[in-house]
Amino acid sequence: MVAQARYFVPVVALEWLVIALFINDAMKNKKIAQSVLIMAGGGVLILLLALASYQAQAYILTHDEDIQRVYRFSLAEPMGQVSFTCMMDRGHLSALNRSISTNRTSK
Repeated sequence: MVAQARYFVPVVALEWLVIALFINDAMKNKKIAQSVLIMAGGGVLILLLALASYQAQAYILTHDEDIQRVYRFSLAEPMGQVSFTCMMDRGHLSALNRSISTNRTSK
């Protein structure tokens, strides 16, 4: 995943807007069949936006300038008795918690 989530804000905002508009239209409509059609259309559009997000992520990964960094962090085993001090100078750290680190090696 891209560490710079700001690129996904427009896509997520568009999805929220679409959901709100379709729910609003369905609530205003008195005819049940037309409301179901509106909600189904909204569902299809949301699905298309979700699929487009994968293309957006691929675009971002190919155009994002992410310089190589040196990461220093510690990992501990679940009981806390053993701790590892780690340094990573190749790849990009994409997730880190107390006992697990994940890196991404290529774009």
